[in-house]
Amino acid sequence: MLLAGCQFAVLDRMYPRARLRAMIDACLPHAVLDETRLEKRDEAGLAVAGPTQAGPPAYLAFTSGTTGTPKCVQGGHAAVAHYLTWSPDTFGLRADDRFSMISGLSHDPLVRDVFSPLSLGAQLFVPDPRTWARPEALATWMRECRLTVTHLTPTTARRVFLPGQASLPELRRVVLGGEVVHAGDLQTFAQVAPGAEFTVVYGCTETPQVVMHHTAGRDVLTGDPAAVVPLGEPAPEAEVELVPATGAAAPAGEHGELVVRSPHLAFGYLRCDGEGLRLEPFGKQYATGDLGHRDPDGRLLFAGRSDRQAKIRGARVELDEVEHHLRSCPGVVLAAASVEPSGDGPRVRATVVVRPDVPVTEREVKKHVAALLPTAAVPSAVTVLNAVPVSPNGKFDMNSDQSARSAEDVARRVREILGAALGRGPLAAGDDFFELGGDSLAAIEAAAAVEEELGYELSIEDIFTVSDVTELSALVWNGLRADL
Repeated sequence: MLLAGCQFAVLDRMYPRARLRAMIDACLPHAVLDETRLEKRDEAGLAVAGPTQAGPPAYLAFTSGTTGTPKCVQGGHAAVAHYLTWSPDTFGLRADDRFSMISGLSHDPLVRDVFSPLSLGAQLFVPDPRTWARPEALATWMRECRLTVTHLTPTTARRVFLPGQASLPELRRVVLGGEVVHAGDLQTFAQVAPGAEFTVVYGCTETPQVVMHHTAGRDVLTGDPAAVVPLGEPAPEAEVELVPATGAAAPAGEHGELVVRSPHLAFGYLRCDGEGLRLEPFGKQYATGDLGHRDPDGRLLFAGRSDRQAKIRGARVELDEVEHHLRSCPGVVLAAASVEPSGDGPRVRATVVVRPDVPVTEREVKKHVAALLPTAAVPSAVTVLNAVPVSPNGKFDMNSDQSARSAEDVARRVREILGAALGRGPLAAGDDFFELGGDSLAAIEAAAAVEEELGYELSIEDIFTVSDVTELSALVWNGLRADL
């Protein structure tokens, strides 16, 4: 496609159908290609190149959706080529390396994960979606592939690099980005990958790729576990400025928005209106909506999204800080915090995922963080899970709270998933999946959707053995209850 001068967008089949349809509608492709067919589309649109673009467009990527409706971002050849020029020497990447592709398929890390090894003549390993969804299987897969380089979100790394597990002795470079990283994270990861160097990178779909990077030294690996790992130095030809609400330069300790200036930004957002596609260009500067601040030594620290802060009873609460202290509770692997309204004002709500061999109660978690956080930041409610709800982009999915479901909720969703796999509406109780036209491909799609949306690993064999919708719903519900 690239040789033909086309742009491409990769859509992750693990996303819900409605989201995939919205993504297709957002970019109006000339054709949709899957494993079995090429579908040409009459309503295809064409983005017009703006006067500030450097080189032709190459790909379309979608924002992760953490800030609302995903946006379609158009990126160019020149920005990708620029990254591939400086990153091998900076990160010590070689032709004999063995890379992984564990990022989501529909956002821009895919470009980095695929073209970095291919441009070096290195090997690229891609896990099966079912392997990706199970932390212990993913760790085993990484070990069996003898990976030497991996790019991960911190959430995925926390699922894989668990204390006490077998080591990954050949892993020599771990690149982490997309979320705040604490020194304690790297100290835990280093126990599993003792020979690896850990690099924290910053960038977003719009910048794109990497605009700042920092390889952790001994000071981080032996220092205060609660310390945030600095963002480090800018990438070549990039500048990152901290701009507070006042518009002046931010003094040490004061939060401001991270603004990126570079000739290698993505071109802009594609917007679909009644007349087709139009491009809203970024130009040479992009205000990220991310927050940062400088420590007393002048180092730039990532502080998460601007919507990750809240005022509760007059006190500023940093949700990333709340999550860090939740994860420091013995037995907790992942944590997510949010702010919800209540009758007496906003309050913090949390969800944690715990190790199955370490029983942890809500009371124990709240007691632990109460000793570390100001009163306003202590969650008023904590949901404790054994299953790991993670989005296709590798981030903890706060909206996948299995504990809030009833048997009726699960049965209804299973009927909807099975119906969607058959290209129809929800199935009825007593329907048979295969009598209604189901086949092995539809069963694979349904099993993947059940695992993604409900957190239960429904096998293809389960669907072939128990094809009655009511019995399948009961199987999923009983499995979820056993996990909680």
